[in-house]
Amino acid sequence: MIRLGLTGGIASGKSTVAVLMAEAGAIILDADTIAHDLIAKGESAYDLILDAFGDSILDSVGQIDRRRLGSIVFGDEQAIKRLNAIVHPQVRAKLKAEEARYRSLEEAQGKNWLLVMMIPLLYESNLAHMVDKSVLVYCPANQQLERLMARNGFNQTEAEQRLAAQLPIETKVELADQVIDNSRDREYTRQEVKRVLGELSWDPFISESSPVV
Repeated sequence: MIRLGLTGGIASGKSTVAVLMAEAGAIILDADTIAHDLIAKGESAYDLILDAFGDSILDSVGQIDRRRLGSIVFGDEQAIKRLNAIVHPQVRAKLKAEEARYRSLEEAQGKNWLLVMMIPLLYESNLAHMVDKSVLVYCPANQQLERLMARNGFNQTEAEQRLAAQLPIETKVELADQVIDNSRDREYTRQEVKRVLGELSWDPFISESSPVV
């Protein structure tokens, strides 16, 4: 098994690249999706987050409203640390469990699969040890800001707070083993993905269901 850590700045296009990698036959584990599942009502992180931040973060049906939670933690370093201390260990445990599950299946089938862990805070959380190589999805910071405001409906202050909670994109470029430029059109990004995956030797993962977790 080859393990890639797919990362990048917020709104840099990680999900777009993950879809292209999945289409090529990679297995995708999305840390954000796992985290969203963990904070759902009745799941393991839900009560811990309520205890830490209060019930003002709940929506009308009792689910955690991520935008309300974000308004509390972004811009407050200690609040972000409290949230990460709750969620990140559980996300790491799930990623490791899924890796072990796929390794077992891989061994049984005599394959060498490509496992892509999409982890936005790969460098900030010191998780590079969980993968063999890191791949950064890149676009300039000003483009990140524009995309984030358009995608999420944030005002500039909200968007800048979220960018400030991560390492600057140019710093991440220096840490990455590979960089995929996603500052242009989708076809250009597709060729960038093809270039990176073409340097590896692996067997496509084939399943009746989607390989994206």
